[in-house]
Amino acid sequence: MANWYYNNAADTTFTNVNNWWANSNGTGAHPATAPWTTSATQADNLLPVTGYTGFAQYFPNANGEEFPVKLGEGLTITGTCSVKLNLRPGDEDPPFGWIIGGNYTAEITNAILEGGIFSGNVTGANIQGGIFSSNVSSANIQGGTFSGIVNGSIIYNGVFNSTATVSSSSDIFGGTFNCSLIRGFSSNPTSGGVFNAPVTLNNSTGITGGAFNSTFSQSVGNVSGGTFNGAYTQNSGNVSNGTFNGTYTRVAGNVTGGTFNNGIINQFYRDGFPPGAFVFGGYNPKALDVLGTGLV
Repeated sequence: MANWYYNNAADTTFTNVNNWWANSNGTGAHPATAPWTTSATQADNLLPVTGYTGFAQYFPNANGEEFPVKLGEGLTITGTCSVKLNLRPGDEDPPFGWIIGGNYTAEITNAILEGGIFSGNVTGANIQGGIFSSNVSSANIQGGTFSGIVNGSIIYNGVFNSTATVSSSSDIFGGTFNCSLIRGFSSNPTSGGVFNAPVTLNNSTGITGGAFNSTFSQSVGNVSGGTFNGAYTQNSGNVSNGTFNGTYTRVAGNVTGGTFNNGIINQFYRDGFPPGAFVFGGYNPKALDVLGTGLV
């Protein structure tokens, strides 16, 4: 195991061996090949030259038409990278660089991440896998395990641990959420996912799908789908569809549809609005009107 130190002595690219040095002050020998691209350096640690704070840019080939060598492809990387990486420099056509394995403690931006351990911030990435304890923002998330802050991202899949924080600006189409959520305004309604911790719908574009296995509180926003297996409290907004398998408490708002099973509905429609097109197979202690006609 060795340490290699990076600065932009020759250019800004990760793959130029003349940017890598044996000594922390940017002197000494260079590696024979770019670090982490052959088994000779897969156990080495990558660090910035003392005082260097810039990125190493991991370009595709010179004409930008193909992916570069993938970091971790065919290798078991056991070293740690503490150099910031920009894997799609510029705004032109070169494709994103790809990370398959390794341990990264510095910022990663503009990358395809298939695997690895990330404790530095990640921005603008296409995430297909990996373990993230850092902040992730403006990412397309299709897999991975997260325990830090996820902000302004599009989430299709992944596991979000109880220690994670998912911002209301993230779009959610799927995933497993073991962290509590406040669903504020985002570009699209929440349409999928499994939610094992409390969810609050607050000034949101709404809920159209997903499985909610803990408490759900509807403050501002509409619900038109989803399966709710925990206690549900409606404080405003409209419920037009969905399946409700737990206790449903209405404080305010409208209910125009849905299927209500196996629970008690408190203050359903006698206290302020007429029944809608819903199915109710549970027990409602306040459903009877003065004529005793009940829910029909």
